[in-house]
Amino acid sequence: WERSGASFTCERVIPYQDGFEIELRRQGFGPPTMPDSTAPPRRPNHEFAGLQVKLRYADGSEELLDDVEREDREGPITIVAFERRGSGVHSLWLWVMPLPPPGEVRLTVEWPSIGIEPVSLSFEGATIRPGEAI
Repeated sequence: WERSGASFTCERVIPYQDGFEIELRRQGFGPPTMPDSTAPPRRPNHEFAGLQVKLRYADGSEELLDDVEREDREGPITIVAFERRGSGVHSLWLWVMPLPPPGEVRLTVEWPSIGIEPVSLSFEGATIRPGEAI
């Protein structure tokens, strides 16, 4: 997504044996409007307050991360935001597990507080599964 010198991108997907990481990066935005005005200003990932991330696998399983500061919770897909040392405040890292089955993986992001309507990208799940032919 890009508009008027501001951009929001999926920089990379890094596979592991039991899951994968996604790096999302924001550039050219001022601080987002925080929906909770009583929230402490230095919460982890506070630069991404209001961001919604939805992941859908080819088998129909999906998960919505609507609070980047929430604790892990059980569901068909686990999505947890974490901080990676040295990546800066403009990167958001997500840990996702399990690995997707072969087929389309759709990542959809929406960030109403800064004007990002739902936007999606897709990739083939088999490309991040160890030992699978594509």
